[in-house]
Amino acid sequence: MMLRSRTLQCLTRRAQRYREWRGWDIVLEIEQRDGDPRPAFASSGSADLVDWGDGEPPVQYTRSAPGAPLASTVRTAPHDYAPGTYIIKIRVERGYYHTQKRLILGALNTGDTYTAKMPQLARVLKLDLGEVADSQNMFNKCARLEECCQASGTRGLRNAANMFYLCYRLGGALTLGDLPACTNCTYMCNGCASLVSLTLGDLPACTTCAYMCYGCASLVSLTLGDLPACTNCAYMCYGCASLVSLALGDLPACTTCYQMCNGCASLVSLTLGDLPACTNIYRMCYQCYNLEEVEMHADEGLIYAANDAFNECSSLRRFTGSARLRASGEGTASSEKFTSIFSGCRRLENFPDILPPDGFVHGAQVTLQNFFNNCQLLRGTAPSWLWDTTDPRYTAITTPTGMFNSCFMLANYADIPATYGGRVKF
Repeated sequence: MMLRSRTLQCLTRRAQRYREWRGWDIVLEIEQRDGDPRPAFASSGSADLVDWGDGEPPVQYTRSAPGAPLASTVRTAPHDYAPGTYIIKIRVERGYYHTQKRLILGALNTGDTYTAKMPQLARVLKLDLGEVADSQNMFNKCARLEECCQASGTRGLRNAANMFYLCYRLGGALTLGDLPACTNCTYMCNGCASLVSLTLGDLPACTTCAYMCYGCASLVSLTLGDLPACTNCAYMCYGCASLVSLALGDLPACTTCYQMCNGCASLVSLTLGDLPACTNIYRMCYQCYNLEEVEMHADEGLIYAANDAFNECSSLRRFTGSARLRASGEGTASSEKFTSIFSGCRRLENFPDILPPDGFVHGAQVTLQNFFNNCQLLRGTAPSWLWDTTDPRYTAITTPTGMFNSCFMLANYADIPATYGGRVKF
């Protein structure tokens, strides 16, 4: 009796979800040119109502049988189009397996089992995703796409990977709203070289933002909500040469910020919340020439890959918070890991809280070559345990060459050995 009751409850919940599902509602503007193929898109919907914008009655595409196995199907316009502008409307009113709904208007990556292309897509006039769960590759390689309206109905979206991949001409502002179910934003706007602003709401389930805005050379503003589950921010804003400021909240699960803002030449301010799990900040802000202030909190002593993290940030004045380094293990640390972290930061004034106060693990092969090279305004006191063999925290530094080169303003610069870049004593 109890089993029958539970089964009935389950079926009731399914029916309720089915009744509440509201489908897609999308309006597109295409500009057909000579040589363009017929407009086409791929859909996993079970009932697509499409107005192809040719003056003919809308075409109703339905699945062969209710509950049939879910598989994306390419829908192609019924005839060739003369050059001109057309408005295409896509709507799905009802469907089975709605949590797996998928829609693709762009070109899929090599290796996918089906393809869809709408190279003539120029503008997205309405983007109500309803309960679409997978927007992966939705506008992938729509190279003529210039404008996309603010999206709605994104709360059920689970996968936004490659959503606007290589949409070179997509400009202006792109707003997708809250994405509470989305787990993947990899390559989402990769290569959108004309995009000026990107706004996303909270991303509580997202595990990766790697390459999200890679190469968005015109991006000035990036607004992201909380990212409590994100583990990977590698290359997130790589090459965003116009980005002026970036502020992220706490990233409690993030393990890598590898080259996150490399080449962001206009970046002035970077603020990162708590990074208790971060191990890799390799070239995180490499060649961010205009970067003036950095605030980050990664003081758990987990970072063991940090080469060139702020190398050539020639305008950097202040580094607040902390980002504690560590050797990866007894005698196993690479000879490259802590090289040139602040090299060339000639305006840096405060001594960053980045060296471990208890020293590195004994026996580790630690390299600190050019660590503070040419930090001419650096003030404070260099920790003497780095070279004082009588200090219990001392660890043999395998390559300390140039660690404090030209750091003339340090209070104990005269005590720093010449091998560490200190004053040569006669």
